[in-house]
Amino acid sequence: MVLGISVAAPAGSGASWLDDEKYSGDGKAEFNVYDAREVRYGRARPSEVIHISVREPFSNRELVKAEPGSKSGTFHIVKLNQLLASRPE
Repeated sequence: MVLGISVAAPAGSGASWLDDEKYSGDGKAEFNVYDAREVRYGRARPSEVIHISVREPFSNRELVKAEPGSKSGTFHIVKLNQLLASRPE
């Protein structure tokens, strides 16, 4: 299962931390791994939940990730992908 979420702060919203290059301005993603239990067929099974987040420019005009180097009409978002991985028993 994959779930993707983007968090955006439109211009003038006061979320200046998204424009701060010290906050994930290196272009690298961050990830966290969690132990979890997934219930399938009425039985709890061991699994892992992985959260991957990255800050990236977003094109307000095209509503997609902005091309590298384009500044006009873009703002930064934090994209979160969630992966659920079942472990073998």
